[in-house]
Amino acid sequence: MTPVVLMLMVMLSNPDTGSSQAAEVRSLLAARCYACHGPDAESRKAGLRLDTSEGQRSESGSSVVVIPGDPDSSLLLQRVMASDPVHRMPPSGPPLEPEELQLIQDWISEGAPWPEHWAWQPIDNPQVPEVADEDWIRDPIDAFILSNLESADVEPASQAIPEVWLRRVHFDLLGLPPEPERILRFREAVQIDPDQAKRDLVDDLLESPHFGEHWGRHWLDLVRYAETCGHEFDYPIPHAWRYRDWVIRAFNEDVSYDRFVIEHVAGDLVADPRVDDETGLNESIQGTGFWYLSQGTHAPVDVVQDEADRIENQIDVFGKTFSAVTLSCARCHDHKFDPISTNEYYALSGYLQSSRRRDAYLDPNGAIESRLQELQQRKRRLARDLIPFNEPVDRSDTPRSRVGIQQTFDGPMSDWFQDGQAFSRQLEAGEPYIQDDSLQIAGSGQWHSGLRSSRAQGAVRSPSFVIEHDWLHHRVKGRASRIRLIIDGFRLNEYNALLFEDCLKSIDEDDWHHVAQNVSRYRGHVAWIEYSDDGDGWIAIDEIQSNDNGDEPVWLGAPDPEIPDVDRSRLDEALRSLTAEENTLDQPVRILSITDGTPEDQYVFLRGDPEQRGPIAPRSWPMIMKAPADPPVHGSGRLQLAESLVSPDNPLTARVMVNRIWHHLFGQGIVETVDDFGAMGRPPSHPELLDHLSHRFGQTWSIKQLIKDIVLSGTYGMSSSPESESVRIDPENKLLHHHPVKRLTAESIRDAILCASGQFNPSVGGPSVATHLTEHMTGRGRPGASGPLDGDGRRSIYLEVRRNFLSPMLTAFDLPVPATTTGRRSRSNVPAQSLVLMNDPFVHEQSRLWGLRILNDHPDDETRIRKMFLESLGRSPSENELGNALDFIRIGTEQDSVEIAWMDLGHSLINSKEFIYLD
Repeated sequence: MTPVVLMLMVMLSNPDTGSSQAAEVRSLLAARCYACHGPDAESRKAGLRLDTSEGQRSESGSSVVVIPGDPDSSLLLQRVMASDPVHRMPPSGPPLEPEELQLIQDWISEGAPWPEHWAWQPIDNPQVPEVADEDWIRDPIDAFILSNLESADVEPASQAIPEVWLRRVHFDLLGLPPEPERILRFREAVQIDPDQAKRDLVDDLLESPHFGEHWGRHWLDLVRYAETCGHEFDYPIPHAWRYRDWVIRAFNEDVSYDRFVIEHVAGDLVADPRVDDETGLNESIQGTGFWYLSQGTHAPVDVVQDEADRIENQIDVFGKTFSAVTLSCARCHDHKFDPISTNEYYALSGYLQSSRRRDAYLDPNGAIESRLQELQQRKRRLARDLIPFNEPVDRSDTPRSRVGIQQTFDGPMSDWFQDGQAFSRQLEAGEPYIQDDSLQIAGSGQWHSGLRSSRAQGAVRSPSFVIEHDWLHHRVKGRASRIRLIIDGFRLNEYNALLFEDCLKSIDEDDWHHVAQNVSRYRGHVAWIEYSDDGDGWIAIDEIQSNDNGDEPVWLGAPDPEIPDVDRSRLDEALRSLTAEENTLDQPVRILSITDGTPEDQYVFLRGDPEQRGPIAPRSWPMIMKAPADPPVHGSGRLQLAESLVSPDNPLTARVMVNRIWHHLFGQGIVETVDDFGAMGRPPSHPELLDHLSHRFGQTWSIKQLIKDIVLSGTYGMSSSPESESVRIDPENKLLHHHPVKRLTAESIRDAILCASGQFNPSVGGPSVATHLTEHMTGRGRPGASGPLDGDGRRSIYLEVRRNFLSPMLTAFDLPVPATTTGRRSRSNVPAQSLVLMNDPFVHEQSRLWGLRILNDHPDDETRIRKMFLESLGRSPSENELGNALDFIRIGTEQDSVEIAWMDLGHSLINSKEFIYLD
């Protein structure tokens, strides 16, 4: 490495303008020293801490570790330079390189400055630098880039030719190739006014429904989107596709990013939920489904450990996605590199312990609720006209917590959680009511899901409680409904009972009866009860008790009274009318979401072991978020947590999203480690530019506006062909003197093939297309039927994501395994990719269809070839390419047939590097 390049590297990796060494020293110490002398108190050796200024200036033995301005007397430098392996630090691994030793020595000589880590510092609004070549500037972005280039005497590349820029921006914004008609129109427009032509094009692309599909797919990588749980049987995650479509709509509508974040974390709790104009559905609640897109074990032997693992994944995704912080590293010990304590990890865990997964019942525009209320009022009036209702029985003195859990329903149930439209209210003792085609009288208080209509759907859930007895007993009646005991948040017994066989009970008996659940295996565990009515049935719950012997308890409630004689003809006539109306009721839309449960702070698990409990960690957010002091927590506290993420005092949220957008447009973020802004991540290459963009972004939180500003800049518009001298000085393009060449994503490659063949289906949204199964995709959980080879022509984002049966074609091109946040996909270049494009049946079929379409749509070979080049490569062929293609068609027709010749030409274009790479 030349001295000039070394100087550039040091300069670029310094995010703190006051010290060129501090950031590099921090990264070096983090990599080589923090394991033994970092923030983790349990693993810290000799009581020495090197991640803080105070620790560096402390004494170790008889010497001071770091004496600012005096490297020779500083123990740190003495130990890392020691020739004796016994005394040299670090004790394991290779000794520090000479350049690294020099870096430490220079840092101490300059006073050992130790500013706060760049990512935790407040977002600055730096002054836009002055540059010599002002004509190059199209946006302030360009001034920050050009200033560094001019300082290093590096020449920026020329601007890309219009067709190259068009193809680049089309794929970057939509993930699709430009249509030939658009290419031709753009050619004409740039001849008149190049800048206006680009602005008009970008505006058009940003308004396309395909924008949300492409940028939504980027987001799905962050939240480990999948529609099945993986592990042995790959059980489904119900309604996951609705979250995917919600993300697409949010990007298309340019929902402000601060609101987007809040709706992910606590969209069920916002006071002003967004309502979709077209469907009338609550949009805000749908973002919360991301919490539950993780893998799942269907039969954990240790369900507490399983819950801890589930929450760790949720915290890991939460921390990386919104803050680029590796929070889950603090599960077992204080974070070894970043200032995140184990206590802070479990303080975050409490937000999730206080929440529950649910399949919510959405009511478009409240239409279902409105009709049900009318039906209920008519039924209630009819019942009370036929049977006068006396004052309700006073049972306020009924014991309610005699043995473990005991619950009657004679008083208000304010601590229970009602969901959906079915459980509108409780019945009072002695109250008459209409149930289907009969008149009833409640003997004692009840929850009843059929009061308004048997078609109403919903659930009611108990507060959390500790299982203290071997048996749980329910006095219930109903049809097509069920009781579910949820232990430590575990729900996958729905598909395979195994160790949880007694936790799920179907109810299908019209008369009161006893239902028992053996929970002896789970004494001491936290649980809650869920009664659900998800179809055309109903359920009534009168009482819950628990004991240790399994015998039916003595019920406290009174039996239902006999029904007196009533005017049956009047009743029958009214019921016929009511039944006719009930049969026309719509059903709610079901979505995966989160909801508040019983508030619960979490214990600290010592070394991450749920069996070893330390102190309780009250719910709060990590100090690195720099948000205001924790306010009083309401309910789960998720809403306050969400608001802390978008607080003006939080420096991470805007920086992280700006960096992700830059990464997708340039192939590399300003911070290369897009999911880790901590000490182990890479510092920003252009820190002032990052803060400038973050400040701009924070004014509007508009993703579309930021993308527009970037793609219309001179920086984005540069050619991918650099000046030779610039490459010599900055071979890794750290200064961004040319636009990086990028390979298309796996999805864009497949979608571009469909566009070329003419089989692309542009419809947006809806249930996923079933996975196409090859003969090699075997194992437990394999679907019973295969989806179509071409996925019905739908965009790749609409192909089902089954964790155990991912698309072989897409995985060959680095589709990430949905386990945790993947902000930066792998960039492999392996023979398997060429083999896929050569041999995959999908590619062969689309090449055949493309060739047939070209043959049928155009009269002569030259026109056909020009059209194929426009459709596949976004440009016209050169004269040499045209001649070669004509010869190819002639020879192919002579050897095989005209159809096969055109299929082979299309196949050859798909196999070209230019087809899958962007200049």
